[in-house]
Amino acid sequence: MRKHATILFILAVLLIAGYFGVAKYYENGYCFGTWINDHYVTGLTVSQVNEMLLQETPEYDLSLRFTEGDALIKGDAIGLTVDYRKQLSNVKQMNQDSLLWGRNLLFPEKYVVYPEFSFDEEALTSSYNALPQVQNGRRQREEAVTISIGNHGYELYDPHLHVLKAEDGLERIKQRILSGNMELDLDSEDLYEDTPYSEEEKDLLTLFDKIDTFQNTGITYDMGDEQVVLDGAVTADFITLNDDGGVLLGNDGKPVLNEEAVDAFIDRLCENFNTLGKERIFTATDGEVVTIEGGTYGNEIDAKAEKIYLKNALKEHIRETHVPEYKQEAFVRGKNDILDSYIEIDLTDQMMYLYLNGEKKIETPIVTGNLARKNDTPEGVDYIYYKQKNRTLRGPNYTSFVYYWMAIIKHIGIHDATWRSEFGGDIYKTQGSHGCINTPKEIMSELYDMVDVGFPVVLFY
Repeated sequence: MRKHATILFILAVLLIAGYFGVAKYYENGYCFGTWINDHYVTGLTVSQVNEMLLQETPEYDLSLRFTEGDALIKGDAIGLTVDYRKQLSNVKQMNQDSLLWGRNLLFPEKYVVYPEFSFDEEALTSSYNALPQVQNGRRQREEAVTISIGNHGYELYDPHLHVLKAEDGLERIKQRILSGNMELDLDSEDLYEDTPYSEEEKDLLTLFDKIDTFQNTGITYDMGDEQVVLDGAVTADFITLNDDGGVLLGNDGKPVLNEEAVDAFIDRLCENFNTLGKERIFTATDGEVVTIEGGTYGNEIDAKAEKIYLKNALKEHIRETHVPEYKQEAFVRGKNDILDSYIEIDLTDQMMYLYLNGEKKIETPIVTGNLARKNDTPEGVDYIYYKQKNRTLRGPNYTSFVYYWMAIIKHIGIHDATWRSEFGGDIYKTQGSHGCINTPKEIMSELYDMVDVGFPVVLFY
């Protein structure tokens, strides 16, 4: 029995010595069964675990969002460093007792530690101040309210609105870095403010309100195929200036209308959109591109009426889409007033065509004015200004009954000619009409019902 007791005693001593030996081993490292950030760190020192965690720690950059746009400050530009040693030491000193390593056999210890950040304040300040958004914010605080002419008329520059609080922003960034947050939205963090106005600036704001009310008329000219908007870029020219180049105000305190500028605008509108009598480029059915001058067809704006309208509209601040008054209005309003519906008369080839919405509906030979007798049918872009059935045409030494008559130029028109048995070719050179467009009766019976008064007629040699 003594022998067994001795053996047990020796074994107990060895176990105790072994336990304390292991405890001694773990004094400089983490105890058995210790996990940190999902890493098994038993026996490792604080420095060793720190290096392990740093190897998997990403590089940090500072991401900033300003009202004017985003900015990025690289971590290495501000000496940004990351370290886990303080928290790792706390785990070692405050949560672990090497003598209790045995309990970890049954209850492993798991911890999560977070990095601590440090940076070079001077480098951060320099990088921050170099950002365009920060420079703009500082510049705003030194500038004053101004009114100037720009691409959209009179424009107000107000540097007092939404100004960056640059210094506060820098301090907030420092706090964010130390807390491990590398993102900051300065706009949503209340780091912008409105700054106070001087009395002189307040007067400029009042003046601009009057100017802006004047120039934002809201008038849009409906010209058919396009619209002309009278925005600030246009109406700024309608404001009278004083001798110093400033805005002249009337007795009512409002900007004075420059009536001569309004007249000039209407004159330009007419020049751009009047088509009556203007040269036209026309692509004929045979593919030839011809230049046509003259004629009775086209749009002509009533300039006098429009000048009166616009001056009144500007004074009354009328807001509307306006169709101008016309002295003469074509079948289609706009610069392109023929489009794809017209009668084409090729005086050289002695052919007539009717197009409706781009589709050729009629093609026929014709006979036009007698060249030998100087009765040439005049070229130009005209229109049907009158229609009549069963009419007797009268002129010097002739009387002719026609079933269908469509007048286009004074006494010249398109009509049937039952006295002719042939059409087209060179008949017109010696046996042509007095100027009218002679057309087969069966064609005229169709044409007459397919076009209305005002329909364009294109005539060319």
